[in-house]
Amino acid sequence: MIGLWSIMFPSAPTEEEMFEAEQYFKRGNNKYFRTMLASKEDELDLLDESISDFTHAIKLNPNLSKYYVARGQSYSSKYNTKYKTSDLKKAIDDYEKALELNPNNRDIMKTLNELKNR
Repeated sequence: MIGLWSIMFPSAPTEEEMFEAEQYFKRGNNKYFRTMLASKEDELDLLDESISDFTHAIKLNPNLSKYYVARGQSYSSKYNTKYKTSDLKKAIDDYEKALELNPNNRDIMKTLNELKNR
């Protein structure tokens, strides 16, 4: 069944895609929060898995800032690990996209400024 949203906005994600994107988002969040309890050896793997899930959510529905914020947060956390990965630029890019989608969000602005000042 074709949803009204997809009829009115043909380039918008379908209801199925929006539902699937939310499932990836929830799964990514679950993995992200598990990193707080994980051993250092498992932390990077869980962050990579959460980034992958958030990326799938973005591909399915690229119009929600929360997906970019979540992936940016995972990239930022990955940068903060003892391995100092080079993911800070990716985190900044995701927060910039989130701000583009949600320009009045003060939390996004604040985090983006903090990331840029590292």
